[in-house]
Amino acid sequence: MKRPVRRRAGLALAASALVIALLVSCAVRDDAEAPAAGPVGVQVAETLAVSTGETIAVEDVGRLPAGQRAYVLPDATRVVVATAEPLPRAVRAYVQGQVDHVIQDPGVPGRITTNRSLIVDTAQGIANRVGVQTGKRIVFVYPLIGGCPASSEPYRGWAHTAVTLYDTFPCDVLPTREEAEARVAETVAAQPDPERYEVFVHQE
Repeated sequence: MKRPVRRRAGLALAASALVIALLVSCAVRDDAEAPAAGPVGVQVAETLAVSTGETIAVEDVGRLPAGQRAYVLPDATRVVVATAEPLPRAVRAYVQGQVDHVIQDPGVPGRITTNRSLIVDTAQGIANRVGVQTGKRIVFVYPLIGGCPASSEPYRGWAHTAVTLYDTFPCDVLPTREEAEARVAETVAAQPDPERYEVFVHQE
């Protein structure tokens, strides 16, 4: 008479094991399908929709989309610039002023010009800095004492800052501004991203 009791107990254990297995299976499936929970209370700032030349507040700089930056003018105004668009007028005017201020005295032909290296290094330094701040490739065209070829008699000609990292020009100073501008334009046009370049010419 005890065998039926043992059999019922075995069936009960088997049924319990089956129920547990089904519950575990459902729990695993629910966990796999449930979306991952994000950080509680953290809000992602929306991308700022602005055009080149607009001014923005300092707290909105981090919301600019890829390809746009905020250039800070001396009065702390932040102007939106884009790597693939021309620089806004206010930014160009400020950068142009820096170029014209640096190149005030390119020297006199026939004399030792101690400021030549200073002019070259300063112009390139400003071009590099503005390039980092704007995402553009900046080129300055400016007057300088030199010769073409380099061994010839020095004259007051026109030079320019680096156009690429691999510039290999036979002369660093050309006779006229037009020739210097033409060489820059030709080199820029041959680049894969000419729209990123911004050229400034010294105004005498």
